[in-house]
Amino acid sequence: MFLVIGIILQIVFLGPSLLIWALCKKFWPNIFSINPYLATFICLVLAVISAFVLNVEFEGGLITGVIVFGVFSFIYSAALSAIIFTYKSIKARINI
Repeated sequence: MFLVIGIILQIVFLGPSLLIWALCKKFWPNIFSINPYLATFICLVLAVISAFVLNVEFEGGLITGVIVFGVFSFIYSAALSAIIFTYKSIKARINI
């Protein structure tokens, strides 16, 4: 039962990350060709790995882990989308 609640909460907390990737794909389709769901999943995997590498204490149990993974995923989404946009913009300017 807790696993189902955890999965539902994780989907809710991944909403901002998915929103970033969906908006990037909508407004700059030539720069962001990756599927927003795949990009969100990659950010979630990076968030889980970084939470365990940083040895984050989950004192609140399942809810704390879901919140930490959601926040880390949002941070990774914002950072990666900005880096990809900057890289591809500079690359396009150099090639012109």
